[in-house]
Amino acid sequence: MKIFVAGVLCFPLAALGQTLCTPPEQTYFSCAVGKTSRMISLCGNIANSEIRADSWLQYRTRSPGQATSSWPAEKAGSLSHFEGNVFAKYDVVDLRFVKDNSLFGIELAAPHETNDGARKRRFSGSVSIESRGEKPVIRHCQGATVGSYYLAFEELNAALRLRYGDTDLSNDFFAGRSTVLQPR
Repeated sequence: MKIFVAGVLCFPLAALGQTLCTPPEQTYFSCAVGKTSRMISLCGNIANSEIRADSWLQYRTRSPGQATSSWPAEKAGSLSHFEGNVFAKYDVVDLRFVKDNSLFGIELAAPHETNDGARKRRFSGSVSIESRGEKPVIRHCQGATVGSYYLAFEELNAALRLRYGDTDLSNDFFAGRSTVLQPR
């Protein structure tokens, strides 16, 4: 019994370590994807859904044995590159941005019932990358800890939506229009 209790108490601590964000930064999303277990994290300083003049957001990645890559490199003004979406009907939260001529999407889905009546019993997360004229590449999160970020990720996306209004970054990207958002 003592071994079981120790394992339960250590699990949340291990889950917290799976991020590229460092204190006092907020972690809104983090998981390992792909065969190489590449880490992907979304880090920032937005607390309580309150966007301030000095608020920022960065997408970070690191492959095993490699240095961490952060985008955008400059924190100042970084929020204008991210579009937040909350699809409450489907219990899906989706954040999009354009980097290196590709449209990125970070998606987190809560347990829900599908259109065919099947029940999804756990959280699922993924990162998609889509370039013009190419098939999207979707990498699903490994492990069961992605659900621990759902509330923070949902609040972040709602705050971005409130700041920038109804945007359509995907349509703008494929139409060749600017993908830098302006506060309303």
